[in-house]
Amino acid sequence: MKTVLRIVAVLVLLAAAAAGWVGYEAWTFLKTPPATPGQEAFFDVEPGANVRRVADKLEERGLITDARKFLLLARYKKWDSRLQAGRFALNTGWLPEQVLDTLVNGQPVLFRVTVPEGLTWWQTAKVLEDAGLVRFEDFRAVITDPAFLRHYGIPFDSAEGFLMPDTYLLKKADVPDKAQARAVAGRMVDNFWRKGDARQTALPRRAAPSGDPGFRRGEGDRLCRRAAACGRRLCQPFAHQHGAPGRPHGHLRAGAQL
Repeated sequence: MKTVLRIVAVLVLLAAAAAGWVGYEAWTFLKTPPATPGQEAFFDVEPGANVRRVADKLEERGLITDARKFLLLARYKKWDSRLQAGRFALNTGWLPEQVLDTLVNGQPVLFRVTVPEGLTWWQTAKVLEDAGLVRFEDFRAVITDPAFLRHYGIPFDSAEGFLMPDTYLLKKADVPDKAQARAVAGRMVDNFWRKGDARQTALPRRAAPSGDPGFRRGEGDRLCRRAAACGRRLCQPFAHQHGAPGRPHGHLRAGAQL
């Protein structure tokens, strides 16, 4: 009987020691930053990335001290399936809960870029490429992609003239790709339509000669005028191809009434 009691006592002591050790490890992980003082670091979470992979990358970058414990923390808080995609500004001096909270509830980093008025599409692409937001060739491919043009209601062979000059706050991918270029170009075209209030004007169902029932005479000119209000020159190719009324060479007086 005494032997059994001793064994039970030893087991209890071992369990208490193990619990104490686990508690100490957890407390140390939660209360000790990877570095003091810390340094800011940008961290990218890819769309659909799982928390295990993110935890491994965080540990590799020195933003947490233990990927396995970070994974357990995320599961404990039921945040393991709530990571946002994007680029985040983190710090090696942060505690793991702050890192996790930023990835789940924080705002991704946005980068400011100004596109001046009067630029051609290739000058716009160069501005965006220099800012690290797109690759020139990706941007060119997107703004001439028939599916992109159709999606945004542009009845031309390019989005030239619909890339609204403005100052933008945009997400930046770690490695710019075609999807990033599409997102940036789409944001600029959306901005054009919003600021031109062009959604109140009926658009042609497709670019077609004026005799085609899918195109009403004058609509091409109206689109050209709206684009010209943003400092663009579009009418020449449209008027030449489709006989739409417009000024020679597609130029309009600045401030022309729409």
